[in-house]
Amino acid sequence: MKKLLVVLVLAGLAVVVYAKVFRSTPAQKMCTKLDDLCGGEKITPAECRDGYAEAKKVFGEEAVDRAVSCVADSNSCMEAVGCVMGAGMKSFEQMQRGFERGMGK
Repeated sequence: MKKLLVVLVLAGLAVVVYAKVFRSTPAQKMCTKLDDLCGGEKITPAECRDGYAEAKKVFGEEAVDRAVSCVADSNSCMEAVGCVMGAGMKSFEQMQRGFERGMGK
């Protein structure tokens, strides 16, 4: 009976790990990584996911994907925040070039 209980606990743990790691969306992975690195005191997971969706609308999918990839490779909170800010600044530069082109016409 004890062996069956151990097997069931291990199977349950495997399902949880699979659901958390392998089935996570990019937003969930990024929010989890930011929470792990930065302590999660400033922003809730729900706010992070909402911010991710809003950022995709504002900055575009390419910039957000770049930020997600960079955050995944980060080793500190400051590095992760720098990734997010850097992706936003790149989008701002693109907007500025468009604005300058529009003013020149």
